[in-house]
Amino acid sequence: MSGRLGETIRDQLYDGARRLGFNPDQTCFSAEEDDAIDLVALLFDSLFRNHALQDRARRVYARLVMPYVKVALTDNAVFVKREHPARRLLDAITEACEGNDGETPQDRDLLERASEISQRIVCDYNEDLAVFELAHAELDAMLAQHRRRIELQEQRAAKATYGRERLGAARSQADQAVRERIGESRLTQAVADFIATPWRHHLVQVMLRENDDPKRRAQAMALGDALVMADKLAAENRGRELADQLLALQPIIVQCLASSGLDDSAAQHGMAGLVRALSTPDKERSEHPLPSASDIEEDVAEERRLYLASGAAQVAHDPLLAERMRQLEPGDWLRLTNIQGETIAVKVAWVSPLTSRFLLVNRRGVRALVASAEELAILAASGRLLVGAERTAFDEAMRQVRRHLDRVI
Repeated sequence: MSGRLGETIRDQLYDGARRLGFNPDQTCFSAEEDDAIDLVALLFDSLFRNHALQDRARRVYARLVMPYVKVALTDNAVFVKREHPARRLLDAITEACEGNDGETPQDRDLLERASEISQRIVCDYNEDLAVFELAHAELDAMLAQHRRRIELQEQRAAKATYGRERLGAARSQADQAVRERIGESRLTQAVADFIATPWRHHLVQVMLRENDDPKRRAQAMALGDALVMADKLAAENRGRELADQLLALQPIIVQCLASSGLDDSAAQHGMAGLVRALSTPDKERSEHPLPSASDIEEDVAEERRLYLASGAAQVAHDPLLAERMRQLEPGDWLRLTNIQGETIAVKVAWVSPLTSRFLLVNRRGVRALVASAEELAILAASGRLLVGAERTAFDEAMRQVRRHLDRVI
């Protein structure tokens, strides 16, 4: 039932008995001892399979297998009491190791301390659980600082995601405004270029910086309409009205160009070029291509390739499952599996007030995926998102063990 790890554990125990002078042929385990060995094997199998562990972390886990076998053989409370010292230590070690690639000095210190503690458990444990209690207290004190760093990392991830969403929304609205003004109009190239580039950029900046100022936003929008009207006045050879229009528009046109990074001289030069283009009534006018949708940032595209199949937003989803996803709250834990079959623990760190999308972060506080309730429903329906995962590694592993036992019994 427990597979290769269970066989390895029994081989190690028989070998130890042989070295102590017992006859292996006359040595056997009771039914309770067999069950305890199987449970430990299943427990560590689940931990290895369902946590993002680097090679060094895997060695820490491998070193702990036999001490936990000893605990299970003498104290089966480890499987039922959440406050059991051995259980709490394994949770702390998982917190220190999962997803830890040792990139920062703090991460390397955590790995080093977890490794030292695992070696100490191997050497010092002799049916006295105080060894686990002391080790947990030591590691948990170090993790307290680590948790504060993770909290800050989550906050940064939420702020960055929100900023990206606001930028995306501003760009989409600006693109739509550009389409509405050049989509069906025959304009001079200069006016079409101005609307498609400096004016669009100016709109984005106004929406980002002064979105709460409706007057400022309306003024920026009005500039686009005024430029289309100026082009129409030029085409109809209504020179006096055109001159009045351009004089009225000059300050905001210069301001618009300045928001694109041009200094005053360059902005005035751009204004002059626009005036020259409109000064000839018979200037060629035509329809112009509409702007394409803004590209998705590379890091966002990468996470979607990792977890969401192409076109996932168009795949049918279960409305009831999507509604369940909408009930998720910050702090809820889930298990997320990518398209390669690798599973990690993720937490809902933030829900966007702009798009209602969920920011999922790993145990290091690093963004793993931002997805809508519908996309999460698709992942859940495909078996790649497990909602309601346990907060601690030991609890989650025991839940996986129970599911395994339910399938085989």
